[in-house]
Amino acid sequence: MGGKLNTLRVVLVESRATFLRAFRHTREDWRTLVRATGIFSACLAVVYTIGVFAVMRFTYSLAFTAPEYIRELQNILLNVIAMPFLAYFLGGLLQFFRERTRGTQAPYILLIKGHRHYFRILLYCLAYYAGYRAFVRTVVGIEDYPVDLRLRMLFGLPLFIWVITRVCFSFAFVTEQDAGPKLGIKSSFILTGGRFWRTLVILFPVPVSFATAGLCIGLLPHPVLVILALILVCAALPFVLSVVFLSYFWLFDRYRQEPTVVEIAAVTGQ
Repeated sequence: MGGKLNTLRVVLVESRATFLRAFRHTREDWRTLVRATGIFSACLAVVYTIGVFAVMRFTYSLAFTAPEYIRELQNILLNVIAMPFLAYFLGGLLQFFRERTRGTQAPYILLIKGHRHYFRILLYCLAYYAGYRAFVRTVVGIEDYPVDLRLRMLFGLPLFIWVITRVCFSFAFVTEQDAGPKLGIKSSFILTGGRFWRTLVILFPVPVSFATAGLCIGLLPHPVLVILALILVCAALPFVLSVVFLSYFWLFDRYRQEPTVVEIAAVTGQ
């Protein structure tokens, strides 16, 4: 137990060092990075707003015939509409941050040039969303399922977390080396070999906490509080995304400078 606690302390210290190093290196560009993520967030907000109106118009008559299923159907339709735009803007933001973390200048026009790796990033986004629907969303309504199916889903959720952590650098390999889907996934698996907990602790707490806070807004007792909370979330979103993307590329570069489990095994003959 003591060894595991010491390992966790080391991981937390490395996490803090990763954030601080990213901030120091990009101190002069911090406003630029936040502005870029603000543009990204604004573009997605427009897409999702249009998507909400389109979905509500399409499902208006269905809301009276099958109200118990309409909310899930609306969520699926909204993501189907928004996913192609999300992948396009995400591709541009990844290129922008990649250039900035290299220390080179990147014009804002790069944010709307996500077509360079569009179809590969779209494929990854669709795969992530399919996994999310299969494991996370089904677990939310788990009380409606038989006991054996509940157990399968509860075992599937940790598997989903493990998989998305191991393949999280697929986007970076697409942006950095123009890797295809198969090569990107394989390279990410190799790069995160023996580094699962470090990757999970460094990259995922910030977006998960932010997403959880956003979901909890609906539990607030008064509409005014909900509006104020939404304003705070929207104001903090560019900063949060900047932290996530900075940490993502800095961790990616750091891992590539360290020997992987595969390389260590090849040297030691294990």
